[in-house]
Amino acid sequence: MNLAAVLNITPYALMYLMAAIISLTAALLIWFYKNKELGIYKLAKILFFISLYMFFSALELSAKQDDFRMRMLEFGDVFNGLTDLSLFLFVMDYYKPWPWFNRKWRYALLGLMTVNFAFTLTNRFHNLIWIGIIPYGSQGDNLSRYTTGPLFHFSNFLYVGLCIVSFILLLIEVFKRKGTERRYVILLTAALALPFIAYLLFSLNVLPLPGVSALPFGYILSAVFITWIVFNRMQSHIAYQAEGLKDHIVTLQREIEHRKELEGKLRKIQAEQAAKLARQTNEIAGIYDLILLSAEGLSQKDLLEQAIQKIKKVLSCSAICYCTMNEGQLVLESQIGLRHPVIENIIGNGRLDKLDMSKIGPIVYPNSDDRMPGGLTDLGYLSVMYKYISTENYVGGFLFTLWEQKSSFSAEETNFFNGICESFALILENAHLNQAIMNKAKLEERRRIARDLHDSVTQSLHSLAFSAETASEQARTGSNELGEVLDLIKTSAWQALKEMRLLLYEMRLMDLENVNLEEAIRVRLDAVEKRAGIQYEIRVSDDFRIPQICSTELYPIVIEALNNSLKHARAEKIDVHFQEEDGKAMIVIRDNGVGFDPTAATNGMGLRNMYERCRKINADLEIESKSGQGTVIRIILSNIDADG
Repeated sequence: MNLAAVLNITPYALMYLMAAIISLTAALLIWFYKNKELGIYKLAKILFFISLYMFFSALELSAKQDDFRMRMLEFGDVFNGLTDLSLFLFVMDYYKPWPWFNRKWRYALLGLMTVNFAFTLTNRFHNLIWIGIIPYGSQGDNLSRYTTGPLFHFSNFLYVGLCIVSFILLLIEVFKRKGTERRYVILLTAALALPFIAYLLFSLNVLPLPGVSALPFGYILSAVFITWIVFNRMQSHIAYQAEGLKDHIVTLQREIEHRKELEGKLRKIQAEQAAKLARQTNEIAGIYDLILLSAEGLSQKDLLEQAIQKIKKVLSCSAICYCTMNEGQLVLESQIGLRHPVIENIIGNGRLDKLDMSKIGPIVYPNSDDRMPGGLTDLGYLSVMYKYISTENYVGGFLFTLWEQKSSFSAEETNFFNGICESFALILENAHLNQAIMNKAKLEERRRIARDLHDSVTQSLHSLAFSAETASEQARTGSNELGEVLDLIKTSAWQALKEMRLLLYEMRLMDLENVNLEEAIRVRLDAVEKRAGIQYEIRVSDDFRIPQICSTELYPIVIEALNNSLKHARAEKIDVHFQEEDGKAMIVIRDNGVGFDPTAATNGMGLRNMYERCRKINADLEIESKSGQGTVIRIILSNIDADG
């Protein structure tokens, strides 16, 4: 393409090209050294659009062909509009004069400008903005004027309106700001106003030729002025930051000195806290050991001796003793370290006076203003803490801790002693309650055995005695029914034997933590049914799996089923099958006994307990039985996870 045939570079075109280069250079400098904290780097966008506006204006002034000139005019006008739009948005974003100008208003303005740009770039098809070109001035200047269409004034009004509103808002900011901020607003307003005045001279045809000349120079001055303003503002900001940094360094140095002082104090506190932590760890370990005594199953006497031994070790006292009250007199139960033999006699005879049983916390000497209980000072003990030990379910006595050295006790030490006393009281109460529970359990077990003997074995023996008496009478009279009576005696004896073996087995039920369910049931069948002369068969499928938690609930269910068969069914054969079917674990207990009506037996505690235990593990219990046809019991578990 031959540029000489298309372009005629005139002095006016060179002026606009120079304005484009300077504006672009200023925009790049501002953008490259942008400071987001200040925010004025956004002025670079205005200068960038000015550079494009000047560039296409230079091409317009150099064009030889009217069509090419018109196209360059269209592009230049679009970037002129973008310059005015960027100026307005900069004022909105930087100074925020209108709080109501939100995103919706911004989108509306952008939409309006986009429509205007669309009409500008498509002017060749409708001529609504420019109609034709009219040369003016000398031929060497290559200048032209344009006849305008109906939308030209709207477009021009839109551009000029954005500029005027921006300048008005900047002038308002001039009056609102003070000091340096006001000076910067004035300088910025002046820098932006220079090219705008030249544009008005040109566009309003007041001074067209001076306007054409003044416009690029106005933009050049504006670019230089804005660049100076931006960099001057940045320099002032940097100086302000440097001053602030200097003050910050001084403050930081003071903080470092203060921190060093605090670090020294902190190290001292850490050493004290470490020693305190070690002591408290030892105390907590002592309390823990004290509490663990409750689980060792010691006798009350051994428990008491080991407990006060651990308390003495934790408190590092010279001596310790525990005394109970009997008819208003102190009775020594246990002691460690009472070096003077007379003190046992003093305590045993109740010679310690002024003992307070009502105080919730410990009583401390010499912290207390009262004198120490009589007898202790004479024996060389200068410090003592004691507390009356009792709980809701246990009436205890006094726990004394004694020191040969005179020392004051802190609140933390007295609180710790109080905690020791409370733990000691719980240990004594637990020992008392455990003994009571054991006694009650023994009594309940005796009652249960007596009840079972009465309900089962005693009834069988009574039947056996009655049948023996009948047999004796028939033997004396020579009755032919003697054989039937002897058979009844044999049956009753075997039934009594079965029930006695069942009672003996129930006294030593299996621990399922050591064996699985199938093995536990096999042991039961060997121990009871086999010895009672009942044939049995136990089968376990290879794919049968159930979780341990289910085994714990299933064991008493199967045992209850076997017990019912043994006591009531008079069965001669029992089958127990552990199997897996359609993803369901199933336990089937079958006997050939006399059977029963399940609907008539649902109120019994045995069946009720079986149903309740099945519900706990989401299992189904099915019972099939008819009189004279035996009984089949199925326990079905669905969705079994063997690892659950």
